Amino acid sequence: MNLKGNRLLTGDGSFTPLELTHLFSALIRTRGVTTNDKLAFVSERPDKLIGTLAGIATFETDSIVIPLPRLDERIRARIESDGYFLINLDDKCAPIRGARGCAGESGKVVILSSGTTGVPKLIPHSWDTLFTFKDVMTPQKRTWLLTYEAGSYAWYQMAAMWLFLEGQDLVVPSSSDPQQMWEAGLAVQFDAISSTPTFWRHLLITIGKQDIRLATLRQITLGGEPVNQDILSHLKDLFPAAKITHIYASSEAGASVIVNDGKEGFPIEWLRKQSPDRPSLRVDGDRLFVRSPFASTAITEWHDTGDIVELRKGRVVLLGRADGHVLNIGGRKVYSKTIEDILLKSPYVSWCRVYARQASLAGNVVQADIVGTPALVSLAPEEREENLSSYCREHLSDTWMVPRIFKILPKIPMSNNFKSSLRNRAGNEE
Repeated sequence: MNLKGNRLLTGDGSFTPLELTHLFSALIRTRGVTTNDKLAFVSERPDKLIGTLAGIATFETDSIVIPLPRLDERIRARIESDGYFLINLDDKCAPIRGARGCAGESGKVVILSSGTTGVPKLIPHSWDTLFTFKDVMTPQKRTWLLTYEAGSYAWYQMAAMWLFLEGQDLVVPSSSDPQQMWEAGLAVQFDAISSTPTFWRHLLITIGKQDIRLATLRQITLGGEPVNQDILSHLKDLFPAAKITHIYASSEAGASVIVNDGKEGFPIEWLRKQSPDRPSLRVDGDRLFVRSPFASTAITEWHDTGDIVELRKGRVVLLGRADGHVLNIGGRKVYSKTIEDILLKSPYVSWCRVYARQASLAGNVVQADIVGTPALVSLAPEEREENLSSYCREHLSDTWMVPRIFKILPKIPMSNNFKSSLRNRAGNEE
């Protein structure tokens, strides 16, 4: 581990991993626990949470990190029954002992899944499975803006890079607002960022291209969601000198696909590559399966990712989750991304989300939630839907794919990890 050179830049100052390890040692002494115990850390502040990781990695402490707003009674009961001490970093109360109270497993890192497809899961990893950048990153000095929610898989990926790859500084804003995060990065002259496509769409809407270009970026990494060609093209236009990478990863399968050629999806030839040291990929039907050295330590064979793909012109294009992105309209099926990709090329659409909506007489119909461009906003309300419908009729291959309902939203609905909210994907209106 690189304990000397790299810096963690927070609102409270600049820290090296070595300094944070000393602070970690003092913290656990005051809480009456040891590095051999199973420790769960919670806080409202992401900088406090990431500050524990240098000590966790140094002492190979069995650990889990959870943002305080996610600590509901169900999750609390689960981690306590697994024998974890629960330490709230925002106060100095004594930790709560788990029901079993057993010694920790050396080097185990537990990730709390997002729960977007069901009940959140506790997924075991190690620092070896989390350090996915060791063979793919050129060792150039970079200052990264960290945008992911604390405790998520992508957050741990970035933290592992900071801990184990020389010359990587990490900016951890105290705010979870994308614009304030961006300003925190500008304040320290960041030159690299890892974020979701939705994070970028939000910035394009709220601060615009001119202010975005104030950053001098050399590396842009995208993950967390399917990456459309339009966002890759937007970013290349904004930052022509930057290396743009998009990563397919999940908490269970780990980082499986890393693409640097500026094109959506990945080459179909990658499906034929098999190596015990690198992720292997296969497609069964329209489902992506992965076998990877970066997968959760609980997964040893091929893993069904639950994501659907489509083969297009020599590329394997990721379309999203099978349980939320396939629309059944009168017995005919279409991927929501197929319609979203068309809408995102419209001069009227900055962001969209397409799903099936149950109608009382017609069965399921297509609905599109839209955040409009200034061109759409400038139209009279009665003209907006007609212009959107006309565009879809012109560019979609079948009329039944054209959304019957357009809902204009004032802003992008995002999860805490800056992914487009999947609410209403199943057709349930609030």
